[in-house]
Amino acid sequence: MNRWLSATAVALLGLSVFAGSASAGDWSGWYVGVNAGGELGSAKWSDIVVVSDPGAGVPGVASTPSGNGFSGGAQVGFDQQMGNWIWGAEFSFNGGGLDAIDETCFGGFGDVHAQCSTRNQWRGDITGKLGMTVTDNSMLYVKAGGSFTDERIKAINLVDFGSPEGSFIPTDQTKFGWTVGTGLEVMLTGDTSVAFEYDYANYGSGTVSMVPPASPPPTFAQEPFTVKVSDQTSQITVRLNFHM
Repeated sequence: MNRWLSATAVALLGLSVFAGSASAGDWSGWYVGVNAGGELGSAKWSDIVVVSDPGAGVPGVASTPSGNGFSGGAQVGFDQQMGNWIWGAEFSFNGGGLDAIDETCFGGFGDVHAQCSTRNQWRGDITGKLGMTVTDNSMLYVKAGGSFTDERIKAINLVDFGSPEGSFIPTDQTKFGWTVGTGLEVMLTGDTSVAFEYDYANYGSGTVSMVPPASPPPTFAQEPFTVKVSDQTSQITVRLNFHM
């Protein structure tokens, strides 16, 4: 993440210098574009309850593991310029997302330990935007709004005394949260601009039930359980917009 932030600072400085010689333009109107970059996120599994023994007091995770991955997608939006100020709205959709984040999410229920995995497969944002011109052809802006993501949750129970591993049915769910972001955008020509943007999203926590498949018959290691999963992501993208 530190390398990403360093790269962001260098890119923002470069865009600021370039902005002085870029073509001036009016920000008002619709635009569509594409983006690509990287994503860093973390997930936490907590409040684990084994269905067959709710009072067992299963130990939860002691850490919040992180993962990263490639992110790429498209955006469409509208800007309205009023003097030095620009306001607008945008919808963006990104695929790729985070690689699986794995963690030994509990241990100590007899000899059973579970490894849990969270993977964000895509993400969509609906945001409002407020910007201010830095030069005639560049603006700094902030964004805020809602975010939703498709999350795949998997679990494998492991046992210490040699029994086979037991897998659970993967769970796919769409989670809703909030997002904030900031960026610098430079008009390259009268109808083309490039932006460097950072976004943070938080999807809160939700309870998930992990159950074994009906076939083959479950083993002792496949004790059904419920768990709360919370996650958050940071995304850095380069964005190319075409203005209409």
